[in-house]
Parts: sequence; C-alpha cells; structure tokens
Amino acid sequence: MVATARSGTSRRHRADLPAGVGEVSERGPQGPTSLAAATARRGNKAASRRADAVLGIVQHGSAYCTVAAGRRWIDAGERNKVVMSILTVSALMGAPFTVPSAMAKAGVLAMTKSLAVEWGPRGIRTCAIVPGLFPTEGAWSRLMPKQRGGDEELVKTIPLRRVGEHIELANLAAFLVSDGAAYINGDAVVIDGGKMQSGGGGASTQSMLDWTDEQWEAIRPKKK
Repeated sequence: MVATARSGTSRRHRADLPAGVGEVSERGPQGPTSLAAATARRGNKAASRRADAVLGIVQHGSAYCTVAAGRRWIDAGERNKVVMSILTVSALMGAPFTVPSAMAKAGVLAMTKSLAVEWGPRGIRTCAIVPGLFPTEGAWSRLMPKQRGGDEELVKTIPLRRVGEHIELANLAAFLVSDGAAYINGDAVVIDGGKMQSGGGGASTQSMLDWTDEQWEAIRPKKK
C-alpha cells in the first residue's frame, strides 16, 4: 500500500518562511539560497494559500482518491483494475507562471509511475493522459481570449494545424482502460497533435512549417 507523509513544515510555520529564507540569504554569500530568495521576491504574486488550493485539489485529491480505490481493490482481492489520471504538458516540461499547477500535475505523474510498480503485482494498472489543446467554452474564454490571439495564433503552433476534438480524447481514455491496453502500465500518453515535439527544431520551427517552395529554394546551396 501507499503511506502518506506530512511535510515537515506545518501550517503555523508557513507564514515564517519568507522571513526565514531572507534571513539565511543575508547571512551567506550570493549563492543558491540568495538566488532562491531573490526569485521568490521577484516572482509572481501567488500567495501560499493559492498554491495550497491548487496542490490540495490536484495533487492531494488525486492521491487520496487513488489510494482509497487501491485499498478497496486490494482488500477485496480484485484484479484487472485501472487508475487513469489526466495530466498537463506542464507535468512533463514545467510551465512558467503556472508553477503550482505544474508542480501538482508532476506529482500525479510521479504517483502514476510509482504505483505502476507497487500495485502491478496486485493486478492494478496505472496510466495517464497528457492532453494538448482541447477547447471548452468556459476555460477557453478565460485562458485564450481574443486579446491573446485566440484560436488562430494557437493553431499555428500545432503541427497538425488544429486543436483536438473531445471524441479523440474520449477514444484514447476508453482504450487505456480497456483490455486492449492491458499491458500499458505506468505510462503517460501525450495527445497534442505533435505540439510538444515542435520545440526541438529551434525558434524558427513554427514559421518554417509554413514556408513556400520559393523560400526553401532560396536557402538551398547553389551549384557553382
């Protein structure tokens, strides 16, 4: 089974952290601790309560539900069970300005990989889906308003040149929990139209995907 541990930092001590980090940084040279303190001062304004809210829902909530289900299945001797989690690309790569969410989802990914080994002998699989852009009316209007370019600019960053359809996400989920995926354990499957892979070619990758034949011809070596 899984044992949960509480952090060494209690709620009543959390308020003292900024002052404590600052005190340590002032004592020593301009090293890693000083960098951490400076980053905290210059970073986003998210308070510890906001971070707790995200971590509590996403990471702790996922852990509590998963452990509760696993305990029930193991105590009953039930096998051929699946825990499937929904992650974000930030769990794999990090994400600036959404640090609590990235941290929380990365924790769920670690749980998925760890329990795949721990619960595998008990006949319980774990897996996860890492979706790219699948618009919903509520989230899309808040996260991707027209002021940020809307759909048109985002689609240009996806090699398939479109956002995902919900049926595609549902089909993947149905497959992962089916007997057809009975040998998939501990993996996180990315479904994003190739967006995550498109950053490896450098900053010019996105524009090069739309180059014309004339532009490609212009950079080819000329015969002497």
